[in-house]
Amino acid sequence: MRRMFWFGAGIAAGIAVMRKVNETTRKATPNGAAEQIGGAMRELAGAVGSFGADVRAGMMERETELQNVVDGTALPPHRKPIPLTAPDDRIGVPHLECPPEKIAAVVLTDAPDRGTAFKAPDETSRSIAGHVLDFLGGEVRSGRLPRELLPLQSGVGNVANAVLDGLRTGPFRDLTAYTEVIQDGMLDLLDEGVLR
Repeated sequence: MRRMFWFGAGIAAGIAVMRKVNETTRKATPNGAAEQIGGAMRELAGAVGSFGADVRAGMMERETELQNVVDGTALPPHRKPIPLTAPDDRIGVPHLECPPEKIAAVVLTDAPDRGTAFKAPDETSRSIAGHVLDFLGGEVRSGRLPRELLPLQSGVGNVANAVLDGLRTGPFRDLTAYTEVIQDGMLDLLDEGVLR
């Protein structure tokens, strides 16, 4: 009886070892490697597809949240224009709403920003700013622009700061601006009451 047991165990072990050897050998062949790569690519494609679906779902959720900020909006093709026609117009609420369950962490730090400071306007920047301001003054004198100009939109950099500094010391007052960037020159205009 013991001999039969060990004989059966030997056969089972032999079969298991042979299967493992055959599987390993098959994986080492070009066809086996291709199957492994194909399987990995299918798995990667599935993960990418899943990620894309998650991104699209998140985009749709965020778009719905943004639509709710403005009354009367709808999905395309029935969307109406957002009722902003002047820099002073406001829509929505003056704060960002974020459900607490969406906050993963709050990181407090004393690390300084790593932004590069702009240089003081040099002669070339001031010269360019002078030409821009002369052009604006000519447009006001000809009646093509109002004395408070049209809403400004400023870029970032030394030339933009030179133009903003020229506006600060120039004849234009009660200016308005649409901007996603507020740099020192823009803050100076606000501080001195040139920009409202």
